[in-house]
Amino acid sequence: MRKCLVFLFMLSAMQTYAQQRDWNALMRFPNKQEIANYNKTSKSRSPYLCAWYNTGVVGKFNEISVDFKADYVPSGTYCSLANFYLDYEDQLTQYERIELDNIAGYAGFQRNAVNPNRYNGILSFWDVYCWDKNGMKTTMRAKRIWPEGKVADDSFGHEGEGAHHLQDYPWKAGRWYRMLLQCGRSELTGNTTIEQWFCDLGTKTWTKLCVYDLGAPNLSFKGNMAVFLENFQVETSGEVRTMEVRNVRVRCAATNEWVDVESANISQNFNLFGSYQYGADDNTVWMITTGVPGVAPRDGTKWVKVKNLESGKPY
Repeated sequence: MRKCLVFLFMLSAMQTYAQQRDWNALMRFPNKQEIANYNKTSKSRSPYLCAWYNTGVVGKFNEISVDFKADYVPSGTYCSLANFYLDYEDQLTQYERIELDNIAGYAGFQRNAVNPNRYNGILSFWDVYCWDKNGMKTTMRAKRIWPEGKVADDSFGHEGEGAHHLQDYPWKAGRWYRMLLQCGRSELTGNTTIEQWFCDLGTKTWTKLCVYDLGAPNLSFKGNMAVFLENFQVETSGEVRTMEVRNVRVRCAATNEWVDVESANISQNFNLFGSYQYGADDNTVWMITTGVPGVAPRDGTKWVKVKNLESGKPY
């Protein structure tokens, strides 16, 4: 009987994963001419939508797992699945003060703006600035240690400074994927590492994208973590974009247990021009946006609760 119930739950989850949300019921889709007219005159990106998940209740955590799907993915789209902080508390034994330009880092899926046929994963880290008791400043920059043989200079200079890696990955609209970030330890330096993995949930195939050495030991994730849907290309700001997120969980550093994260605060940032909707059903946080005005109401901040379809170890 128990095996039968487990099978029925798995079948139900598989069916739910296969369904596409009725986006047209949430927003009137602008037609091709409306989008083209808007794109010709647009001066800014479309609305930026963000959900801060309540991971801070866990304390420190050393792994993050998030499931994701995007049904509408025009070029210049970034679906970030982990906008995260890191805990540098142990480094205060060596430094008097530590500062970052921004959050510690973010990671997720992109459709390239320059080459729309290119789909990739991204993992970014902002530089960390440290001052000793004599006022001497040291900059810690994450260093990619895998894969080797790629372009050595992977720095960025917008939104502060740091390092990032864009790895080709053939993700597709309408399919569910899982992103995994894992803290580890470099055998060579003793520093904390972060690995980024993607899994195609249709085929259960895992792919390692990259590994970074963070330049310091004993680091872990901490605090609340965000996911966001961003248009980073003004020329495509009128297009419709969607994102869905579910099964958010983190592995507690103190207990090594996986913890379901089932509440989030959703809002739009920067008050960019256009239309959007966001919300949640029983198990999924969803977002839809376009730069075309007047096709959906612009809601205020929402606090939502969801229930994970899967719990425990995600691999």
